[in-house]
Amino acid sequence: RHEDQGKAKGKQERIHNDRAAGPGAGQWGLQILNIINPASPTLVGNYVTPDFAYSVVIAGDLAYVADNVGGLQIINISNPASPTLVGTYYTANSARDVAVAGNLAFVLDRINGLHVIDVTNPASPTFVGHRGTPGRPMAVTAAGDRAFVADSRYFPSSSSLQIIQVLQHVDPTLNIGQSSPVDGSNETIVRARLESQSAGVTWEISANDGRDWQAI
Repeated sequence: RHEDQGKAKGKQERIHNDRAAGPGAGQWGLQILNIINPASPTLVGNYVTPDFAYSVVIAGDLAYVADNVGGLQIINISNPASPTLVGTYYTANSARDVAVAGNLAFVLDRINGLHVIDVTNPASPTFVGHRGTPGRPMAVTAAGDRAFVADSRYFPSSSSLQIIQVLQHVDPTLNIGQSSPVDGSNETIVRARLESQSAGVTWEISANDGRDWQAI
């Protein structure tokens, strides 16, 4: 068994059991190579995805492919000579990169930001949440419940690292979040706390190091 974890792009596994996948074979979809002799890799199998395969990561016997308008393609590679489609999740526009941590897949949509997908049942991936970024997201990696997104803006030209945490077990129909000014000023919010109430919970924020609190 080949133990190299294949940290291409500084992120997740693309090498598994002497088979290499990716980093996405464009219009040819997913290509699986035998790398027992790394000087002379050989093609073992391939799966032609619906659109343009930009990126792939492997978790167990599954390959997760960011396939542009084909969304997230989840492919079983337990038989590398004959990979098969397991499930699909379509983002709003163009899926460009993907990372997997535990039961979550983090899919970057070039237009709409980060999509968080529950892949506990890979045959039926389900939407968990979405978070836009200030610019155009370029790449993602993940660890635990955090996604690390490389984000770029053209006007003005700048780049940033966006760190996004996923809070699970939240009913989106009953819980919402918002940002708001403190007393109409531009003071920095330096503290936040969660206040329990009989009817539920509410967030409070403070602009003066916790001396005064304002519910939002």
